[in-house]
Amino acid sequence: MEGRAELDGRPDVASLLSSLRDEEPQARREAALMLGQLLGQQRSRRVMLALRNMVLEDTDDHCRKAALYWLRVNGEQAILNEALRCVLKDADQFMRMNAAWNISQAGERNPGIVEPLIQALESSWEMPIASAAIIEALGKLRDARAVEPLAAYVKSPHSYWRGIAAQALGYLGDPRAIPHLRALLTDHAPAWKEDHGPVFSVAEVARVALRRLRTLQKDRLPKHRQFSEKEAPDVADFKSLDALKS
Repeated sequence: MEGRAELDGRPDVASLLSSLRDEEPQARREAALMLGQLLGQQRSRRVMLALRNMVLEDTDDHCRKAALYWLRVNGEQAILNEALRCVLKDADQFMRMNAAWNISQAGERNPGIVEPLIQALESSWEMPIASAAIIEALGKLRDARAVEPLAAYVKSPHSYWRGIAAQALGYLGDPRAIPHLRALLTDHAPAWKEDHGPVFSVAEVARVALRRLRTLQKDRLPKHRQFSEKEAPDVADFKSLDALKS
């Protein structure tokens, strides 16, 4: 019986589920941890739904983050997406950032979360930390629906946003991104600085993004539909940008 399951001497599932409603946040977080680990050994829709409800209803953000993490690691995508859609509308930009981070870390295509991500991006102009994480997540999902929302951030007055939007557009492999990236080739404002390394300009990031986009397009499209060398000129191999080209 699920309620009698034991985890190396730890409380049974029924007790852990009850602990999700404990008055102490630390107790709730510990219960979420144990239940999340249990999911890796024993699939349980009951446990997944309890963790989802914790994301939706708990008043402590650390508890919500813990439940969301374990749903991403060991839960089903449909239930995870229910929780993510809620968190992406959160008034706290750090919760939105956490949702986007979990999407980026999932490492798989998730078409059902693209539209909620786009909506979150469009409502996160005043949330720079959240918007940066959402842009990165959209790039990693590689869904063409993100081209225009990301292109809006290419026009941002903030060079960091222009840089990360350019990087994400390169990951999409969609030729509609070409004019937006080419418009940045003379943008020498600093995009970001690597830890203990060089400062990269928006133009450098855009060049690498164009190169990546061209490579992705060659893999996907017949030759007559690929953009020409003139449209996307070859660029030098930026050895210092290996992280961006991966």
